[in-house]
Amino acid sequence: MDIQDMKKYFDRVQLCKIYDDFTYTYSKCEGVSAAVFKVEIPTAGKYTFSVSQKGERMFPKNSGYEYSDARCFLVKINAKDADTKVTYIKGKKTMKTRDCFLEIEELEEGSYYFVGEVDWIESTESQNFTVTSYGAGGAIWEAIEDIDKNQVIRYAAESIVAKGEGVEMEPNAEDPLIVKHTVTSDFGYQIIFIKNGAE
Repeated sequence: MDIQDMKKYFDRVQLCKIYDDFTYTYSKCEGVSAAVFKVEIPTAGKYTFSVSQKGERMFPKNSGYEYSDARCFLVKINAKDADTKVTYIKGKKTMKTRDCFLEIEELEEGSYYFVGEVDWIESTESQNFTVTSYGAGGAIWEAIEDIDKNQVIRYAAESIVAKGEGVEMEPNAEDPLIVKHTVTSDFGYQIIFIKNGAE
């Protein structure tokens, strides 16, 4: 195919990252706005996770199809004797784009929770999305139903507060042992965490 044929039949060319030794895995989320997964990472290394919506090119140009806002975040599940249930890794929020990517340069082997969420536009008929992983090992996805999104967000907030990075602290005027922690997360939530330091 010469360049003129390319221009005639294709309106764009997209070059994706390709690594010969990386593995792509995914799981579908149908008819939901949020999903929680336990993800097993068998091999340490570089990983990219995503929340992907149906592409606009699957619809006629005049269909009015729009992408919805989306977010995702990843936490590592800690040992039972750890100070927090999880260690916060990274999160992201995107506005009206197909893919919400989470790129992690060096991810340890182990068990993680991944939360994917889409704020569906009301007119979107097919409210389905896919979560994906592309990385050094084949990430294993397991949908979790006994832990909901809000519980994992709470775990993430506890981890962020424990690290103390990007956290606003406000002691209570009447009892300074009661401290209000405000976390503005990179996945789009502002979290208020009240910690009582009294014995």
